[in-house]
Amino acid sequence: ELAQLSSRGQVSSRAGRGPLRRGKARRTQHGNVQAMSIARRVCGQRLDWEESWKGVLQVKFDLTEEQLHIKNAVREFCQKEFKPEMALELDKKEEFPMELYKQAAKLGFTSMMFPEEYGGQGFGLLETCVAIEEMCRGDSSLGVAISSGNFGSELIMTHGSKEQREKYLPPICRGDFMSSAAFTEPNVSGSDINHMETTATKYGNEWWINGPKTFITNATVADFIVVLTQTDTKI
Repeated sequence: ELAQLSSRGQVSSRAGRGPLRRGKARRTQHGNVQAMSIARRVCGQRLDWEESWKGVLQVKFDLTEEQLHIKNAVREFCQKEFKPEMALELDKKEEFPMELYKQAAKLGFTSMMFPEEYGGQGFGLLETCVAIEEMCRGDSSLGVAISSGNFGSELIMTHGSKEQREKYLPPICRGDFMSSAAFTEPNVSGSDINHMETTATKYGNEWWINGPKTFITNATVADFIVVLTQTDTKI
C-alpha cells in the first residue's frame, strides 16, 4: 500500500496509486502538500528517498512481537481480574483499587518505563501506552486508577538525585508505594508555573513549603507527594 498525504497533515493508505517521489508533493482533492516534511513527522526519522524501494514511501505501524506480548498479557490480566461490579462498588465507596494496583505492579504493568535497576521493566513510552490502553479497555475507571498509582514518580526518575531514586522508585515499581503530585493551585490558572504561589524556603537542612494546592491526584492514598514549588519568587 502506498501512503497518500493530504493538505491537512493526515495520512491515508490506498492501494494502486502512484509513488511519492523525491522533492514532489502529491496532489489530492484537498490540494498540494509538502510530502517530505509531513512524511518525516509521521516516521519520526530522516527518510532516505534515494534508497527507498522504487521511490515508494512505506510506513509500518505494527507493534513488535514484544509489544504484542505485553498487550496480550495485560488483556489476560484484565479479563481475569476486572469485574464491572467491583468498579461500581469502589466508586460508591470512593475507594482506590489497592489490591488490583499491587497485583498489576507485581506483574510489571505499572512500571513499564522505569529502569530495570530500580525494579522497572526498562521499556519506553509506547509500551506504557499499550499497557494503559489495555487496562482502560477492560474498564476505564479501574484502568485510569491503576495506571496513575505512580503519578509523579516519573519526575523523580528523570530529575531526582541518586539517593531519591534509590529510596522511592523500587517500592513504586513493586507496588508497595503509591505516589502523588501536587501541581494545581486554586488561585491561579490551574498548573500555570509562571504564576505559582507555593514557595520553598531553606532553613538549615530543611525546606519549608508554604502555599495552597488543590486537585491532588492520589493525595489520600499516597505514601509521598511530589510538590511543585518555586524557590525564587523573582524568576
